[in-house]
Amino acid sequence: MATARARTAGLARGRHILAIQDTTTLRDDGKQCSLNLHAMIAVDDDDGGLLGLVDAVFLSRTGGKKRQCAKRPFAEKESRRWLDATQTAATLVAAGAAKVTVIADQEGDIYEEFACRPAETELLIRAHLALRAREVTLVRPKRNHPEQAKKLPQNVTLTLVEAREVDPPDDVTPVHWRLLTTHTVVTLADACRLTGFYRQRWTIEQLFRIMKTKGFDIEAVRIAEHGPFENLTTATLIAAIQVLQMVRERDGAAKRPLQDAIDPQDQPALEAICQSLQGKTDKQKNPHPKGSLAYASWVCARLGGWTGYYGKPGPIAMMHGLRSLNAMLRGWKLRTDV
Repeated sequence: MATARARTAGLARGRHILAIQDTTTLRDDGKQCSLNLHAMIAVDDDDGGLLGLVDAVFLSRTGGKKRQCAKRPFAEKESRRWLDATQTAATLVAAGAAKVTVIADQEGDIYEEFACRPAETELLIRAHLALRAREVTLVRPKRNHPEQAKKLPQNVTLTLVEAREVDPPDDVTPVHWRLLTTHTVVTLADACRLTGFYRQRWTIEQLFRIMKTKGFDIEAVRIAEHGPFENLTTATLIAAIQVLQMVRERDGAAKRPLQDAIDPQDQPALEAICQSLQGKTDKQKNPHPKGSLAYASWVCARLGGWTGYYGKPGPIAMMHGLRSLNAMLRGWKLRTDV
């Protein structure tokens, strides 16, 4: 995890980072016992490129905790994970990021998240509140631990951005977002930019799908012990990010560099593999520049069974291709070491 975080921090320099966090369930026995993963990823605001993992923690839940939740100090609550991840995101600024905006859905709409956020971060969180004002003030909620509540400010002033879909088709539920943010919103362009940020939250949903049924199928793994399963899940999370990086850059739209997902030292081997995959027609040739992530995406897609003729390669083809590529790269390194 630390290695993945350091790699992401190295790519964040000079960029406005959208630090997107969410929780997904890995195992649930239907009897109030479950294992969950809370992850945060970094997306480049400028080009939408997925830079990598920022943070991830596992949460084991057992029955009865919700009833006692209100009585526990905030530091002992599971909801603390939203603030913890935000504090980790703040370290990207120390690593050279120009700005960090933390994005979450309404589960992250917690007073402590707004009141205790690091100064290095901005927040954009979908709200539970049904308000229609531009500037809003959240009053400090009552807590069962008054001495801890007193450490929080009495109120927090935020901006509420409401995005409502106008005249949707009859059979479609209209989009209606109420977003609370620490960003200043003065113009229509400001509001449009923030709704654009929130749209990027879908990236982490795609990531979880690749980890699960649409990719590595981590939920089907039969390892019983939590420790080994968590280790495997962490490796799967990092691999799923790599797959999603290449799926998102398969057209080369963001012009992301190879190093986002592939070690630059592997470029000679990658080019040799690419040469063996190219055919005589234009559609069987890699159209992307060498040294780009799109170039590597094309190679992985071809290794994963994509012919180049029909549609665009999805996560399944990219996942199989990445496995084949990693095996080839290991063989290449063995060849040079012998």
